[in-house]
Amino acid sequence: MLFVIIVLIIIIGLFIVNTNKKRKERIESFQEKKLKEKIKKEKIKEENPEEFERILEKESESKRKNKLWKDTRVGLFIFMGIHSIIEVVFSEGVGTSQPNPGIPVGFNYVISTYFIKKNIFKKNKIIDNPLMYGIGISLIVFCFRLLLGVLFHLSTN
Repeated sequence: MLFVIIVLIIIIGLFIVNTNKKRKERIESFQEKKLKEKIKKEKIKEENPEEFERILEKESESKRKNKLWKDTRVGLFIFMGIHSIIEVVFSEGVGTSQPNPGIPVGFNYVISTYFIKKNIFKKNKIIDNPLMYGIGISLIVFCFRLLLGVLFHLSTN
């Protein structure tokens, strides 16, 4: 028994050391990439200032979209919590215990994410309140899924 514990500790230790080495290599690779990009930008800035301004504008647009997505995602997470509670309460209230109430919540998240990313990144839609936008899109997907469930239930009876 003691031998098994020692072997497990050694395996865990080796795993941690290996993970740290890989992490360090990724960090070094990322730093090299950033340095190369910085040198490339400086070269472009010296040779072609108009192109450099266009690149900066494109980067700022990308940062704005990513921030907008992060803020909208908070709304999705808030609705996921509410949706999880609703799924558990409804499944217990009806008397049928659902094996995993997380499946509809995950489905709702994936579909909502698709619509939000399509609006933010593809259509360049300007969103004033991303938190409420995330909750709203999730609520629309939830209601549509609920409507389909009710229609399916009525058609089977």
